[in-house]
Amino acid sequence: MKQLPDEQTMLSILEEARDFEQAARAMCEMSTEIAYKSQKRVSELKQAAQKEISESLAPTQSQES
Repeated sequence: MKQLPDEQTMLSILEEARDFEQAARAMCEMSTEIAYKSQKRVSELKQAAQKEISESLAPTQSQES
């Protein structure tokens, strides 16, 4: 039958697991922030492009009238 690790080893493994969890949470928060900023920037670029298209079509539409 397999023996479980001693208490000191178990505490060491637990401490490492906590460190990894903390690092994973930090990476998750950072990636969420990057995704939010990227999404916001894409939205701004889309709006600017739509505005530019609308403005470039406005004189053409008034000439057709």
